[in-house]
Amino acid sequence: MVILLVPDSMTPLFCCMLQQGKFKQLVSSDSLMLGSEFQRSLKLPAGAILGRAVTWLVQKMGGGVQLRPVGDNPHILAPIIAAAQVINVSQPGQEPTDLLNVEEDMTLFDATLVGRNGRPLCPGKRRCHFSSKSNREGCVFDTEHVWTFQAYDQSMDYATFTVPVPFFKLDLVQVRTGSGGLSNCETALPQ
Repeated sequence: MVILLVPDSMTPLFCCMLQQGKFKQLVSSDSLMLGSEFQRSLKLPAGAILGRAVTWLVQKMGGGVQLRPVGDNPHILAPIIAAAQVINVSQPGQEPTDLLNVEEDMTLFDATLVGRNGRPLCPGKRRCHFSSKSNREGCVFDTEHVWTFQAYDQSMDYATFTVPVPFFKLDLVQVRTGSGGLSNCETALPQ
């Protein structure tokens, strides 16, 4: 996890998860999840505000979101293939070395992931493509290539620990008080 700071200050700009490596075994694209798990239920605002916040969050995270803010094993998770800002698939020895400046390229994973210009799909189009469960079906992260993932949340204000959700700001200190929480990337939780 990398926290980037505003130049010449200690004010956090955004938090970034950078991961690179080879998988030791095949992993279904629907089972490698990105998000947060909590020790206990979140203290969420009620009513229409929560409805707008949930809709906004699901749109931000892409398809396949598992949203369980209360009860046993509360979490907010999404398949990394639909949620990560950047994914790069490389041959061993040709992987990006500057992990803060990785270019999207999944054509070694799937040669059809190209735009009309013949270049790799941009991250937004890849996220949209894999938001559909049917486009994730049968896809697996292979063991031959080096996978580089960049995931970050530029919408959160890390200085105040708030998220500007349409029509209000969600104070995550109040929401997560006593709930712990771990942002991570792991294989899927049991349903």
